[in-house]
Amino acid sequence: MKIAIAVLAAGSSSRMRGVSKLLKSVDGEPLVRRSARQALSSGCDDVTVVVVTGHRCEAVSEALEGLPVRIVENPHYTTGIASSIRAAVASLEPDVDGLMIHLADMPGVTGHNLAELIKTFVGGRGDCIVQATHGGQAGNPAVLPKSMFEALKELEGDTGARRLFRDWQVLTVEIGPGALLDLDTPEAFESYFAETR
Repeated sequence: MKIAIAVLAAGSSSRMRGVSKLLKSVDGEPLVRRSARQALSSGCDDVTVVVVTGHRCEAVSEALEGLPVRIVENPHYTTGIASSIRAAVASLEPDVDGLMIHLADMPGVTGHNLAELIKTFVGGRGDCIVQATHGGQAGNPAVLPKSMFEALKELEGDTGARRLFRDWQVLTVEIGPGALLDLDTPEAFESYFAETR
């Protein structure tokens, strides 16, 4: 079963007060590179990693230099996350069976976590959504089946795919607090570093 992981890295970091969160260093490397590297380290066969860029696309692409990822530029990133999901879907090869949506600002998500999500998706024969959770609370990433791709192409604005989930079976995988941790603000970065020291 062929899976693509879309690392969404197009946002303008509007809550970071002028700093690009994806280019900030986390454990010695830019956050976007860390997220892409974790995607590549899922250890699963037949996985393609696509990084969707937008804001500061050249700098983000430079931060990914040397990694075997496909970069897809989203010129409409200012309209919201839906445009990045559409760009990811449009970039897929016809034989892709599932698309994982992985937000680039979630440093607590590991390659092992991604592998567990993919394993569950494959075990469900690719007919369902697989969503990461922590303590019963829905989080990210999520793997979406091919049967959902046409609906994803119709998404608009700054909302993700979650509103579509009611029309598909959803399996959940507990991956720990990383499922809920995104670094959107300077305070979130400070808190993350304080907890990981």
